[in-house]
Amino acid sequence: MIRAVTAATVAVCLAGVTVPVQAAPGPGEGSAQAPQARGRIIINSVTYDPSGSDTGRNAHVNREVVKITNNTNQRRSLTRWTLRDEGSIHVYRFPRTRLKPGRTVTVHTGKGRDRGLQQYWGQGFYVWNNDGDKATLRSRGGRVIDTCSWGDGGGRTGC
Repeated sequence: MIRAVTAATVAVCLAGVTVPVQAAPGPGEGSAQAPQARGRIIINSVTYDPSGSDTGRNAHVNREVVKITNNTNQRRSLTRWTLRDEGSIHVYRFPRTRLKPGRTVTVHTGKGRDRGLQQYWGQGFYVWNNDGDKATLRSRGGRVIDTCSWGDGGGRTGC
């Protein structure tokens, strides 16, 4: 009988050296987060082509959003971090923003009043290209924290 190994420590023998290995959690075990996302600030998703016609009205432009999640176990400051499109044509600079562990800030493309974890870029038209683009999150020092790319698709991508 073959059994799946879930959340158990196993040993792998490589060239005569036994190395302990921690298996990944199985279904229903551990965290729902992707293993590569733990312990990082990530671009969680981008809605680059909200449903409906591209009217250019602020209400529709504000449905174009980027969600950024704190997957660390510490409160993080995003103050003066940037979110930018491919080629850095459009650059959003975070105002004073503190993100608690497990929380998500939503950046709306259009105009509005920042309220907690709902922030507004202030653009008068769409930023993200429907046929492909790349969102880049950078620290205040310019280090790339995370990126999310997409091609021509369904209007939203999980990163």
